[in-house]
Amino acid sequence: MRKRGGLRFPTGLLQTVKKKLVEAGHEASLDDRRDLPESQEALTTRGHTLRDYQKRVLQVTGKRESGVLQLATGAGKTLIAAHIIATRSLKSLFFVHTKDLLYQAINALGEVLAVPIGQIGDGVVDVQRVTVATIQTAARSFHIKLEKTAPDDVPVWMDEASERLGLSDMEAVSLALQECELAIFDECHHVPAETFYEIAMKLDNAYYRYGLSATPWRSDRADLMIEAALGEKLCVVTSSDLIAKGYLVPPKITMYEVLPTRKRLPRKYATVYKSEVVEHIERNRLIAEVAKHMRDRNKTVLILVNQIRHGKNLEAMIEGATFIHGKDSSAVRNEALEKLRDRSSAVLIATTLADEGLDLPSLDVLILAGAGRSETRALQRVGRVLRPYPGKKQALVVDFYDQTLYLEEHSKHRFEIYQTEPAFEVDIRPPRKTGKTYSRQRILAEN
Repeated sequence: MRKRGGLRFPTGLLQTVKKKLVEAGHEASLDDRRDLPESQEALTTRGHTLRDYQKRVLQVTGKRESGVLQLATGAGKTLIAAHIIATRSLKSLFFVHTKDLLYQAINALGEVLAVPIGQIGDGVVDVQRVTVATIQTAARSFHIKLEKTAPDDVPVWMDEASERLGLSDMEAVSLALQECELAIFDECHHVPAETFYEIAMKLDNAYYRYGLSATPWRSDRADLMIEAALGEKLCVVTSSDLIAKGYLVPPKITMYEVLPTRKRLPRKYATVYKSEVVEHIERNRLIAEVAKHMRDRNKTVLILVNQIRHGKNLEAMIEGATFIHGKDSSAVRNEALEKLRDRSSAVLIATTLADEGLDLPSLDVLILAGAGRSETRALQRVGRVLRPYPGKKQALVVDFYDQTLYLEEHSKHRFEIYQTEPAFEVDIRPPRKTGKTYSRQRILAEN
């Protein structure tokens, strides 16, 4: 809240502020002087029959001008977004943060809505009544500085093509942002990141705004910023809910305990991660063995890594595997993903570009080769393998319970978040080692 010029707070916190005032014994009334946008020519939808829970979500959003929708992977987030857009029939922007999600959203919205879908991003400015926009291009229009690297050292897609846009294009982007009446943020758990939050708060004309995410919370506990930008949580549809209804397949998650290399290392996370994950010979050998075993059983395998160097190490160990990352062109990435989808390629290694949103129903096995604490990322990653596919009765997930400084705590964190889903079968396997073993050794003890 800011006291300068009067007491102020973001409208997303309106319901929370009213509740707190009432709880404190005060009377609260609302004098809303905002202009309610008028619907234009009605938009129509086509080609999809809504599930019961999707209808319930739309009933809720029909009564609320803003809010966060917690929808597990496979719940049909983009389909629900398309129906929200059709219901409001306003000038709408659908925000994404990667090139892959940009084109996926354009195609998905185009299948449901009977209007052309615009594009702002990847060097294209084509503004329509319904437009998919990248956060990166929107930030450039608002002169907001973009972060160049992610905490896991994987370069963030900077939308370099949009850097070459001319003045007239950027003016068109600015006008679209100013005139936006309905804003929907995909993967809205990113909103508290400075860039996302600033954009959300600058959309002054967006009377309606919603956030979509399977995990609308933050490992850095900045959840209140999501609510400030988009409103309170309106619904929850979990993976277990969808598994119970048969819309997703249940996963079997196996966490392999991995003994440390026992090297004497400085207490720096980056150094420990490099030694105990990226360059850990036995750990990488186990990943390669599992991938080859599953490939030989005609299973498709996606291996997710946090660092490009780790992906290259694994690619060299697994014959026939393909590695893609953020620096690859769209054509290269799309070709690799399509080969995995149509099962013409069995093993794909990818960085965090495949963490969120990508639709891979034919995927059988997910190997989480990278470590990390984030519970949001852990559940997002597992969601990649849960979509149903002919002949697929169970999804297999392989993770690692690393027995070393920092990483052991992170492994425990992921194990606990997996256990929050009743439909997830989770198992920890002891380390595979000949001779005497030292369970749960720690580099900390040696240093």
